[in-house]
Amino acid sequence: MVLALWRVPRSVRWMPTDLTSSQRAYLRGLAMNLKPSVTIGKLGLTDTAVRELDLALTRVELIKVRIAAANRDERAEVIGQIAARTSSTLCGAVGGTASFYRPSPARKIAV
Repeated sequence: MVLALWRVPRSVRWMPTDLTSSQRAYLRGLAMNLKPSVTIGKLGLTDTAVRELDLALTRVELIKVRIAAANRDERAEVIGQIAARTSSTLCGAVGGTASFYRPSPARKIAV
């Protein structure tokens, strides 16, 4: 089951960097081989989870997150919150897994 990007508000989808569809596809391809670095559980997006997401994005730029939400709408809401609170860009989401990208000053991934 694919989480449609249209479920996530447009203002969140393209924040903070505009990525072309080919750049998002490239990042999704890189994210396929990643294991989820953070799991969001029943408690939802806590401050501790946001700190871990922020550290992971700073360290490696591209992360995969597993979201254990009951339905699609809750997952879309959590995905939007993650993108907004970490200033990252949603690259893609499939089921309960989403990948996020935020460029670091060192630019480890050439997009």
